[in-house]
Amino acid sequence: MSNDERIEAVADIYKYAKDVAANKTYGKELDGTTKLVKESGMEPGLYYAYKEMQSNFKASMENYEAFDQTFLAIKNDKSLSEQEKNSLYHNLLIKGNDEATWKKYTEISDKVTAEEFVDALTQVKYIKGIGKEELSDETGAEQAKAEATEFSKYLDMMGYTGEKRAALEDKFGFYSMIRQDPQNYTFDMLKNEGNTYERDAISAVESSGMSASQYNQIKTLANRLQAGVDYEKGKSGAKKAAQAKIVSQNVNNYDQYAAVMSALGLKRFDSLYSSGGKLPEDSGLNTGINVNRSSASQKTSSAGFVNPTTASNSVVTSGYGGRNAVKTSKGYSSTNHDGIDIGGTGGNLNGQAADSIGGGKVTEVGYDENGYGNYVVVDHGNGYTSLYGHLQKATVKQGDTVSAGQQVGVIGSTGNSSGPHLHLRVRKNGQSIDPRTVIPGYK
Repeated sequence: MSNDERIEAVADIYKYAKDVAANKTYGKELDGTTKLVKESGMEPGLYYAYKEMQSNFKASMENYEAFDQTFLAIKNDKSLSEQEKNSLYHNLLIKGNDEATWKKYTEISDKVTAEEFVDALTQVKYIKGIGKEELSDETGAEQAKAEATEFSKYLDMMGYTGEKRAALEDKFGFYSMIRQDPQNYTFDMLKNEGNTYERDAISAVESSGMSASQYNQIKTLANRLQAGVDYEKGKSGAKKAAQAKIVSQNVNNYDQYAAVMSALGLKRFDSLYSSGGKLPEDSGLNTGINVNRSSASQKTSSAGFVNPTTASNSVVTSGYGGRNAVKTSKGYSSTNHDGIDIGGTGGNLNGQAADSIGGGKVTEVGYDENGYGNYVVVDHGNGYTSLYGHLQKATVKQGDTVSAGQQVGVIGSTGNSSGPHLHLRVRKNGQSIDPRTVIPGYK
């Protein structure tokens, strides 16, 4: 090695040492992360895989969108156990956010699950992120009011009440709540308290023939699309095209499509229209109505119940009451149906979550070989009970307390069943009633 090469090598080493010395912050962060993972007892590879995913999301989208996409990726990863999901929620998304967020969670962890807290945190980040983009011309008070209204809509749609709702309101600082059931949202409310785009376009939405509640359902669905799942991540215009598709499928005609797209703040969307579908709450729809994520998982009926599945392709495959017997694994089905059967279009719901339609206490978990198969019964109070039948397995035990939308089982085809589906039975004061009279989305 020549003297010049030696000098160059020493200079490179010196420069490297300076870089290391200047990067103490990174070293501390790495040490802290390693300690966090070790203390959690989780698999380091799992943590860093999702941390890298989050970093990649941040490179191509806003931070609040990256947080949302990471949360949805963890939530929808069927290969993860509940313990692994909770470890990722705790260590990557809550502690990984900041110590103040972790403190908030620990103070209300007896009232909300880690998944519920992260979902609410995601919504807060989304609202504040959109607020910076769309409400920059508002005064501080007006922006705070609009943000509070959006968070209130979210809590309404999730069916949160009582201590759970109060805890989330308190910890996330949204105190000016306008508490309205989604079905009672009015256009006046949107005109006065919506964001800038909505206030400019909401009159056209109203004139197009849809209700304010229908608009809010479509808006929620269009704004919660997942990069890499619902559209190609990083591809220019892919998200807008996916949103246009969702809007097209949930409106009756182009006028409604154009009004909603404008209210969402989207432009140059004419070429993306793919013909009308049906509004989420279109009256008179019978067996076969599709229920999207918005109406299924986030809308609450006038009776206070939500739907038993969030699957976007769910449909009623057999209604309540008299019906023709069909061939089953045990012979034939009953001719007097005490509930409704919910299956899927373009495939089945096998392995999907069966969710409680309301808060309450699990009074029975059992197996009925010639009937419901694996089943769960929840007592909701006020004379209402619900049964979830033909499950692969129950995910709760007798005596558990559940909230609206909480998973109680895995949809399957046990017992006297014609194929994978969820049997939902609802009783009022001991008498079976048509579940569609008390849950939203299925008419």
